[in-house]
Amino acid sequence: MIDHIDGVVKAMTLAMMILLSTTFFYRDFSYSRIVCFLSWGLGIGGLSLFRAIVVWGAAWLRQRGFDQKEVVLVGGHDEMTRILLTRLQEFKGLGYRFVGLIETRFEGKRGRETPTGDLLPTLGPFSEAISLIEARRPDIVMVTQPDLPHYPLLGLIECCDRFGISLLMVPKIYDLLIHVTDMNDLDGIPLVSLKECTQNTGYLVVKRIFDVVVSGVALLLLSPLFLLIALWIRLDSEGPVIFRQERVGQHGRIFTMFKFRTMVADAEARLKEMLDFDTLPEPVFKFENDDRVTRAGRFLRRTSLDELPQLINVLRGEMSLVGPRPEEYEIVERYNIWQRRRLKVKPGITGLQQVTNRGVPDLTERIKYDIYYIRRQSFLLDLSILLRTIFVVFSGRGAF
Repeated sequence: MIDHIDGVVKAMTLAMMILLSTTFFYRDFSYSRIVCFLSWGLGIGGLSLFRAIVVWGAAWLRQRGFDQKEVVLVGGHDEMTRILLTRLQEFKGLGYRFVGLIETRFEGKRGRETPTGDLLPTLGPFSEAISLIEARRPDIVMVTQPDLPHYPLLGLIECCDRFGISLLMVPKIYDLLIHVTDMNDLDGIPLVSLKECTQNTGYLVVKRIFDVVVSGVALLLLSPLFLLIALWIRLDSEGPVIFRQERVGQHGRIFTMFKFRTMVADAEARLKEMLDFDTLPEPVFKFENDDRVTRAGRFLRRTSLDELPQLINVLRGEMSLVGPRPEEYEIVERYNIWQRRRLKVKPGITGLQQVTNRGVPDLTERIKYDIYYIRRQSFLLDLSILLRTIFVVFSGRGAF
């Protein structure tokens, strides 16, 4: 939906620029600026509403069995197959109906459990893929294992082309922050031009202005609430009101992050007794029942009010309202090269992972949300995340 609205905004803005250019060259053809501005705003609102009705209406019909496309997956029982299958089952409004898996490593079992506990129909081994597809005739074939043998893969492509079946493949580079910018040819050898994801300068300017205005106004309006929280923390336990900790920001820069203190004063010292970083399977930790959290701290964490002082970090330019959460230096120090991709943008008070799967402890899952956000970031996506944050905070889901 964000992509649809983004397209409407760009189209209406371009149309308004053409109209204003016309009034410049033809003096007799002119409208007041107010009329132009209102036309631009009403056009965006009306077209966005119309497209939203069409999109949601189509999704509603697909969820009830209309316009369904049968999908066959080709791959193993690996992580990528599991992720793609979960997406197909979760987003039924897209109109995809999973009918079976063609296994690249077939073990003779025609049924396995899906991530949701349902029986996963296995159609057969990859060696029989062409005959299985000819018999089933699905609408779409999705290949989740891109390193298939060359000639069998060509046979699969030819088969799908012959029957008008869409063939989609998840590339090996699916989780990298790169753009496929061009396709070149070297004496018959196809070469794909890749480059790092770059942020749009206009988007960055608008995002920064929005961050400064919102954080500044919020600090002024919420100052009475800050005083009440500070008083509660001082009455509840000994120690400072504001907790300061070094975190890693954009491009690995270290900055001091502010939070309302939610733990006992010696929490950092006690952590070293509770945890040995060198023994962790991955550089992340989270305790669901942490006895270092104070009574006031439990409420502040559940409602995310402990994060409010980070508005100061936003105002200072160290953070943004929306972005990946800033991590501690000890954790980032143990990142591998893929995990460090999340440091390409400013950290945020809230983010896509927080509103989609709040509280998930698995680092790999969290970073996948962050990388998806970095790839797709736009001002409209930021607004959507901020609005969803309000509902997530009030629900208290995933907070501890």
